[in-house]
Amino acid sequence: MSFFRWQDKGLLHSYYLQPRTKIEEFVGLHDERLKIRVKAAAIDGKANVALFKFLGGEFGVAKSAANLQSGDSSHIKLVSINAPSKLPKNLDIIQPPLAPDE
Repeated sequence: MSFFRWQDKGLLHSYYLQPRTKIEEFVGLHDERLKIRVKAAAIDGKANVALFKFLGGEFGVAKSAANLQSGDSSHIKLVSINAPSKLPKNLDIIQPPLAPDE
């Protein structure tokens, strides 16, 4: 199972959010979800706002194009991104290595 799927003109993503980190980045897979680190603390929705801002920059959309479908107060988030204009280049960290030719 993939951590994302296309839904109409948007992407539906499953994330594991790690708040209060030194840098904001995609980390890799955590179970079957993409792990993202954000600097903001998980207080008063600040980590969610940081997540939307990060995703907006990575997918080339306004932060308002990212909508939380579930997981408001959880580390596990389901987020839709409306009409992304680009895909993040650094998502190659989650691709499995190619098997050597035999």
